Amino acid sequence: MSKAPITVPEVDIPSLRKKQTQRIDLMKPGGGTPWEDRGSHGLIGAFVRTCFGMMFRPVANLWSIRRPETRSDASAFALVCGMLWGVSWIIHSLLIQWRSGELAQEALLTLILVAIFQLVIASVAVFLFLRFTRTLVVTLVAGGDARQQAPATLIHNVYAYCLGPSLLAPIPILGPLAAGAWIVVLLIVAAIHRLEVKFSGAIVCTLLAVGAAAGIGAGVYFAARVAWWVATF
Repeated sequence: MSKAPITVPEVDIPSLRKKQTQRIDLMKPGGGTPWEDRGSHGLIGAFVRTCFGMMFRPVANLWSIRRPETRSDASAFALVCGMLWGVSWIIHSLLIQWRSGELAQEALLTLILVAIFQLVIASVAVFLFLRFTRTLVVTLVAGGDARQQAPATLIHNVYAYCLGPSLLAPIPILGPLAAGAWIVVLLIVAAIHRLEVKFSGAIVCTLLAVGAAAGIGAGVYFAARVAWWVATF
């Protein structure tokens, strides 16, 4: 005589049900950042508002992105941030030359060409930095360091807006240090609270990206300095 199958009643555990229902839609569109509404705020006003929003209300600002599936708005924002770093580079180069007495010896055309070069290099460096950090986050997600998988486009947009403290970069001496440190903090905050990356993974990813970018940037800078010295010797 065969035994009747044993049925196990469904167990309703509130804590487990809560965890299962708390899945966040990372691609949910928000109300729009000031930069996405620059037609209403004006280009400069929208940029400054977005920078201050990222500096003082980063999580709210990141969740307000209206078009997380496209990169155009965030890429334009990152381009302006890169140009600010170029302006910072120009200002500090001029200050160094002025203090050493070399500024008066430089021809105006040379100063203009160097300034254009610095603007272009800084803008390119920003996009390389974004691509590098995006690749690292995708790798971490694949390795299980994220609660859910964030699309590469969203990662690009989130990290682009994290460059908001670049507004401080042109301030002599302390500006670049403050901007750089603030950006590092924002990258960690964004990875945890917007991309659903685990705390440890967010820190590792950010430190690796910033350290590698700083090392590569320093190497390129000194290589360019040596090439310029050889060309003008």
